[in-house]
Amino acid sequence: MTQVAIRLSESGAGDYWEDVDSYVRNHLTEIQLPDEAKLRQVTSSVNGTYAENYAAGDRDYTNVVHRIIGTVTDDSSHLTRVPQVSAVSTICGPGNVTSAICYAGEAIVRCADGEARVQLLLNRASPWLGNYVILDTIRPGDRVTITFPMVTTTERYTLKWKLSEMWQESTDPGREWINANPTTYTMTFKGNTLVEVTPRDSGTGLPLYERKPMHEATAAPMKTVTRFVADTTP
Repeated sequence: MTQVAIRLSESGAGDYWEDVDSYVRNHLTEIQLPDEAKLRQVTSSVNGTYAENYAAGDRDYTNVVHRIIGTVTDDSSHLTRVPQVSAVSTICGPGNVTSAICYAGEAIVRCADGEARVQLLLNRASPWLGNYVILDTIRPGDRVTITFPMVTTTERYTLKWKLSEMWQESTDPGREWINANPTTYTMTFKGNTLVEVTPRDSGTGLPLYERKPMHEATAAPMKTVTRFVADTTP
């Protein structure tokens, strides 16, 4: 979806940049696995059944949790908690999600015919734009104020399908798969960023959208990084 939305937007077939922005800020970010302690807790009760589906020579139990930090789960159906089966069974997620993030990162800013165009309001270092804005006709003593209003909205969505089987729930299994007692989620967004969702799913799994600090924050988080600059260029 991310790659298709980018290609359609850049080809002029439509404007889907808000969709891309939403994908990146929310589920593409949330299903990454950055927390080793939390992942160990989720997988501590796994009994090895999943690994037994593979030949002994294809299994490697050495420091598994540490080695998969930074990769992603395969789950896109469960809103607030990735079930244990999805957390330990990763198939297409690493390839598709990482390429989607790469496409989005590349598309943040483009330059053609001497003109740079910012297409996504996400951080990226580029050779065309820096951290400066040129303002003409400014006189000594003038004060310039730049505002970026962040609109907070509340939306409600009801799940259509059952959530009891990993494969069927991610596709369209037919009318017999309609959930007789669907859950209605209330979501709070800051801009395109989902900062709170209720109710929370219960059970064993990897919690998602624990974003209370984002919800309560009055300023964007800042991060200092060190960048490499070559002495010479080819």
